[in-house]
Amino acid sequence: MILLLPFGVLWFYLYIAVAWRLLPERRKSRRKPVRYQRPDNPTEPDRTVRVFGGHRRVWLCFIFLLGCVGTFVYSSSAFQDDTLATGAAIASWAVVALVLASVVWRAARGPMIAISPEGLEWRGAKLGWAEIQDVRLTRRRVLIVQPRNGDAVRIGGFGTEQATRIHVAMGHFSLATYARESTGGR
Repeated sequence: MILLLPFGVLWFYLYIAVAWRLLPERRKSRRKPVRYQRPDNPTEPDRTVRVFGGHRRVWLCFIFLLGCVGTFVYSSSAFQDDTLATGAAIASWAVVALVLASVVWRAARGPMIAISPEGLEWRGAKLGWAEIQDVRLTRRRVLIVQPRNGDAVRIGGFGTEQATRIHVAMGHFSLATYARESTGGR
């Protein structure tokens, strides 16, 4: 039973990673990117739209709460000749520290884009619309900015809601070529 669980997880991962891509339904041709068309009566936002990326991770909240409960229960009896309580207290504090570190890391290093009438701004860079050749929003919700001079920049990890906000803001403000790849009903 101990070996069966890791083997099942590994088998499932290999199926998804390798076999799933080879299925005939997956090899259908992809749709071309669809160019955004402005609405007839746009209600233009009058400010910069800032979008912070990342997916909501509800399960991380439950792990954090579990770690907090463990710290409250086991910290009082830890290091008093009770190895179980000591191990549980150390593990609980480690869970709390790791979850907090993850949240801080994603806040500091996660994807962020600011879209305004003047141009695009992301961590450490700012380009005006005249400096941007084209912008694409991929099916995987990654924003690819191609400057007129230089290499393309990939800003990724946006959730579905953030991608929709980017799409609408690009429709209002973009003076560069903009396209969003079709999500295929997903």
